[in-house]
Amino acid sequence: MGSLSEWNYGRDPIAPLRFEKSLSDLKDKLACREPVFQDLIKKYILTNNHKVTVSLVPEPGMETKVYEAETTRLATAKDSFSEEELTLLRKQTVDLKASQALRNSPEELATLPSLSKDDLDRKTKPVPIEEVDLGRGATLLTHDLQTDGVVYLDVALDMSRIALNDIPLVPLLTAMMSSLGTKTESEVDFSRRTGAQTGGVGISTFTSAAPESDGSVGERDSMYAYVVLRGRGTREKVKELFSISSEMLTSIDLDARERVLEMLKEAKVGTESSIASSGNSYAANQISSRFTLSAHVAELMGGLSQLDRIKQAIADAKSDWPSFRDRLERMRAALLSADGTIVNLSADGASLKDAIEYVPELISSLPDNSNEVAPKWELPTFEAAQKNEGLMVGSTKVNFVAKGCPIYEPGEKISGSASVVSRYLRTAYLWDKVRVQGGAYGCNLGFSRFDGVAMFSSYRDPNIADTLAAYDGTADFLRSNPITDEELTKAIIGAIGDLDSPQALDSKGYSSMLRWIMGVPEERRQELRNEVIDTTAADFLAFADRLDAVASKGSVAVVGSKRSLGAANAALDAEKQLEIREVLE
Repeated sequence: MGSLSEWNYGRDPIAPLRFEKSLSDLKDKLACREPVFQDLIKKYILTNNHKVTVSLVPEPGMETKVYEAETTRLATAKDSFSEEELTLLRKQTVDLKASQALRNSPEELATLPSLSKDDLDRKTKPVPIEEVDLGRGATLLTHDLQTDGVVYLDVALDMSRIALNDIPLVPLLTAMMSSLGTKTESEVDFSRRTGAQTGGVGISTFTSAAPESDGSVGERDSMYAYVVLRGRGTREKVKELFSISSEMLTSIDLDARERVLEMLKEAKVGTESSIASSGNSYAANQISSRFTLSAHVAELMGGLSQLDRIKQAIADAKSDWPSFRDRLERMRAALLSADGTIVNLSADGASLKDAIEYVPELISSLPDNSNEVAPKWELPTFEAAQKNEGLMVGSTKVNFVAKGCPIYEPGEKISGSASVVSRYLRTAYLWDKVRVQGGAYGCNLGFSRFDGVAMFSSYRDPNIADTLAAYDGTADFLRSNPITDEELTKAIIGAIGDLDSPQALDSKGYSSMLRWIMGVPEERRQELRNEVIDTTAADFLAFADRLDAVASKGSVAVVGSKRSLGAANAALDAEKQLEIREVLE
């Protein structure tokens, strides 16, 4: 990929692969204290007089004008062709589609270099983990990794202590805790101190469906939800890392009305833009939220419904700021409890020893709310589990088409082979049918072994009805195109490649913590790896039987324009037509 980025522009495609000498030269210059980066900043930023100002002015009715102009241009072009030329064009189109649908022959595939299953390492690569009970319901997890004196800190707080009707405000709360100042230090000063003393500290969320203890699919309302602080710093600055992290959790001044209104308005604009440009994730989440509590919570925090809740939050903050501020304060107070808190540290042995000394002080800064009864989260009862929705976005020229439903029930155990089949479908059938032949920019089949939900989705898709038909034909494709031994081997190697994708040191420790939270022991990881490597053609047919459920009873959500949604309904059978509602003007 690095070579391609140079080759595209006529540069030497091999140069990016020969980085050792350039890196060595740079290290030598830095060792001699040559101001390499300072000189670059001066030349290209500080003393660079080249400037350009771009003003973007919206023009009402622009979409209609562009559409009409394009329609006229195409009609004019068609009128300029003779009947013979049109006949030739139709034939070329038919030939192109036939060529796109044609599968590569075994002889052609044999020309590509490939690995074999014997090249795969059957053993998982465990991350060292030690568990310590800190008392008061808190837990310390440590990972002894070669971090060269850098300490990676994660603090996970149980989000389920917050009432479900307050969950839509959690993204705002975490953004405030990550970026505002304290009662004694301004936002700018606190940000500067954080940047000077650490490698960065921020707060986000983690949610996931919860599997059963034996690794089988969990109940639909079973989930994990945490607010997670993540930070890093050098061994010499570990005290400051813990101090700033503690302040960020407990001491941020939430009484900042104007700043909060700015953040909410930015969130509103960002969400509107994201819906129009990344509608595939919104469409998929819209469907998943009907089946599992974890997806419902994720939808409340970042789905389509979040937009209305942001607008309501703006109105509430404007009309009654004291009440709105008190609501945020109550949410933070509910969140900050030693009981259920997980402190996760990743560092080399000496740095880890230094960092552990500051953990008790961090836990002591959290109140003890173990006697308080946490609110019960429940998945709402929807009128119909199966629903076909058309989510109208006025300005988009493309569609985002999703269809899915659970294909495994709670208590069923899912083999690791499912990841092999789903990955194969993404890179074979869906790639050819929806992307190459259908013209979509991308297509995906998402599948989770924690909740058993299979989800098809397309990205920047010119089609709706044809794409839904392609989804429904997936199981038949698997049955009518038995996978060859060569393709099976490639599919297994690709799935192992996903499992073994390189991780940064902080990601290794963080992923280990998440596995600990979800009760995925090393033995289960090894079992899944064995199931992936031992996948057979029979597993593909078994998965096809599961995918029949998506075709027959899967829910549909499409983000698109009024024109494209209307055209889709004209092409779809009555029972499959979309219930259209406006999301964005």
